[in-house]
Amino acid sequence: MEVRNVLATKYHFKRSRIEKVENTVRTYADPVSHSSILIQEADAIQEETYVTAMDAIMLAGASHIDGTLVTFDTELHRHGAKPPEAVLE
Repeated sequence: MEVRNVLATKYHFKRSRIEKVENTVRTYADPVSHSSILIQEADAIQEETYVTAMDAIMLAGASHIDGTLVTFDTELHRHGAKPPEAVLE
C-alpha cells in the first residue's frame, strides 16, 4: 500500500508503472507478519523518531528480519532505509 501511495501521490507514476514496481517488489520480498512484538517495536521507533505509523511499521519490519528497508522515501533514509539504487550497486 505504501509503495503504491508514494509512487502515485509523490512521484505521479502512471498505474501501469506502479503495477510493474509492485510486481517486482512482490517477486523479491517476503511478507512480514505484523505481530504484537513488531507493533511494539514500531511504537518505540515512532516514539523516538515521530515518523508516521506506517513508516514505523516498515522500519520495524525490516529490523525484525535483520533486513534493509528499501524505499524512495528520503525521510526514511534518515532512519536507516536505503534508496533502491543503493542496493543495486
